[in-house]
Parts: sequence; C-alpha cells; structure tokens
Amino acid sequence: MKPLAPAVLLAVSTLTATAAAQNRPDFSGTWTLDPSQSALAVQNEPVKSRTLVIHQGATELTIETLQEDKSDTVRYQPGGPGAMSTTGGRSSLLASVWYWDDRKLVTETVRNVSDKTVRTREVHALDSAGDEMTVETLLVVEHGYTLRGAQNYANGKDVYRKVKQ
Repeated sequence: MKPLAPAVLLAVSTLTATAAAQNRPDFSGTWTLDPSQSALAVQNEPVKSRTLVIHQGATELTIETLQEDKSDTVRYQPGGPGAMSTTGGRSSLLASVWYWDDRKLVTETVRNVSDKTVRTREVHALDSAGDEMTVETLLVVEHGYTLRGAQNYANGKDVYRKVKQ
C-alpha cells in the first residue's frame, strides 16, 4: 500500500476544516437579555438590562457587554479548553480564550476582581431559527483556601433575543 502524498493529505484536512466551519453557527449581532427567562434577573441585585454585541470571524471573537451604565469589551483568543493566554492592556482581564464544542461557542476568561482570581466559562447556543441565544455560565472564585461545605462557584442560564436590523 502506497502512502498518501502530502498534497492529498493537505487537501483532505483543508476540506474537513472548511466543512466543520460551515456547520458552525454565526453568533454575530446584537442580543438583548430576556429577564423573564434569565438567572441574571433573580440575583440579589437583579440585572434589569443587558446587551451583548458579538463580532465573530473565522479566527477572532469580540463580545461587548453593555449593562445599564457600564460597558466591557473582551477580545478572545482562539484556543481550546485550558489553553488560556495572557492578554495585555487591561488590569482586570488576565486571560481569555474561545473555542467550539460541536455547535456551541465556548468562552473562558480569567480576571482579577478585588485581588481574587475569578474564572468564567460561558457556553453559547443558538436555537434552530438563530434568533434566541442561551448562555450557560459557570463562575468560580479562586481565593486560595477551601472551607468544608463552602461554595466558591455559581452557575446560571440566561436567554437573549437577537435584535432585528
């Protein structure tokens, strides 16, 4: 049996990567929080309004979060689970990464909040019509110690509606 030529292997891997990318949804757009279906609305201090502006490219992802009178923009680096790379220019954002889990978009960040390391993992999924996005969030505060029965994490599920343009 002859080994496959490198050109054939390159063509097959390129076609496979292209097909996988074509099957992935596009999260780009402006999304508003639906408080009636969201965990953000049932916190101690409920979030009344939140808008996400997502710019998704083949190798780049930016999410701007507008919440009441605050704005935060994160430029995520492509990678995979556990593949955080340090970012520069922002004192609180230490690292960010994005990757695919089948048709779900996963973002992870590491931030410094009040001298504590806070990790977030958000899994974004679209409904079949592409006009509703569900974001499942896991937030972990790493404070360097563990107390029996203490919980250093929180999770929630939020629903966003796409703004028609």
